[in-house]
Amino acid sequence: MEKKVVISFNISKEQHRQYFKVPFDVPKDVEALEIAYSYSGDQADSIPSEKKNVIDLALLDQNGNDVGASGSSVRQITLSESYSSPGYKKLPITEGKWHILCGVYMIKDQSLTVTYTITFKFKKYRYLKGDTHLHSIYSDGVKTMQELGVMARKQGLDFMIMTDHNSAIHNEHLPDIPHLNIIPGVELTHYYGHVNLWGKKLPYKGSFAVNSFDDFKSLIEEARQSGAIVSLNHPYCSLCPWRWDLDFYRDAIEVWNGPMRLDNMKTIEWWRSELLSGKKTTIIGGSDYHFTFFKIFNFFARPTTRVYAKANTKEDILDAIKKGRCVITDSAKSSMIYLSSGHNVVGDTVKLTENTKAHVKVDKLKKGHTLIVNNQHGQVFKYKAKKTAPFEKEFDITEKGFIQAEIWRKPNLASRLAEFGVRYVTKQKGLFKKIPKLIFAITNPIYFE
Repeated sequence: MEKKVVISFNISKEQHRQYFKVPFDVPKDVEALEIAYSYSGDQADSIPSEKKNVIDLALLDQNGNDVGASGSSVRQITLSESYSSPGYKKLPITEGKWHILCGVYMIKDQSLTVTYTITFKFKKYRYLKGDTHLHSIYSDGVKTMQELGVMARKQGLDFMIMTDHNSAIHNEHLPDIPHLNIIPGVELTHYYGHVNLWGKKLPYKGSFAVNSFDDFKSLIEEARQSGAIVSLNHPYCSLCPWRWDLDFYRDAIEVWNGPMRLDNMKTIEWWRSELLSGKKTTIIGGSDYHFTFFKIFNFFARPTTRVYAKANTKEDILDAIKKGRCVITDSAKSSMIYLSSGHNVVGDTVKLTENTKAHVKVDKLKKGHTLIVNNQHGQVFKYKAKKTAPFEKEFDITEKGFIQAEIWRKPNLASRLAEFGVRYVTKQKGLFKKIPKLIFAITNPIYFE
């Protein structure tokens, strides 16, 4: 939802070479703010002359502090917590009385009207698309973070988390890219397993180089105490699995790493057993992108984690992940599952009543793909699409437990290539052995108590 406010500010020739405050009220729950302005002759340069109008732009927050300045070189600025125009701070758009600074540098006539158009973009819950696991030239990737950001926007991502191995140096150099929230992270990497730490530029002090599980867990605990979110990465990967005890603290499990393949299916089955034992741990996916294979096969943002959050800020996204408000899809443009119960979504806990219902919707269920809804007893619904079309169904919830949904399909090219690569590198028999159907999208559960 947006709201526009137009302010006309009149100035006279006698007021040239002075600054004037133009007040405006910022309402509650604003996620982003845009300010555009115009006036007669506003294409003039700033070389001094008595025959032109030149009006500068700057901004003060609700406390009277400088937010930024751009002179007369641009006519529109954007501000938010995740991205602001060059020359302006990234900051929360806080409720209160802010001021535009109107700098009257040159004015040619006796009076001039400057028109400011202020657009408030309000916070609203929606699914934001992101990649939670990325590597750049700061570790063993081949792309700069700027290049990764451009790739993210082309894919339609709203956020990405940088997780270079065993170093936080890259977090001091995160680029600013319009409409993209880049979140700091580190992949704490040991020969016995990998863990992502999200949200802090420096999640732990000292060195990553430890030689015992207890010391490794101490680094994780220090990161957690600092506010970082902890994700166990690809625990059943054939190339770099988790070799320590799986009984340790984590906020999330990366059950889908890179293109869907049998290693990921093993992780999902392990997570199911954890779920049935009563453990409520968020599942997420990440591409673990390092490079494009043979300069052809680009697995960036495959899979995509879609997070139900109120705003595209680091805090909102990580909070939603911690709460399990996530759906994993094959890509940013593939079929999406919307699972809900009233106003509640995946990750939420619903108080069971005699009228409790759940609703599942797929925006585009492809021909031949199968939608499955599970609860604590197993499958409660299964539907194979006869044609590509939207699909939805409502269920009665009659007992405590959970529901969770997924889409299955025959392995696509990306999955076949990934599975072949794993088999080849690990010298498995049956390089071309048939691959069974695989998951194409999967939700976290909704819980009922």
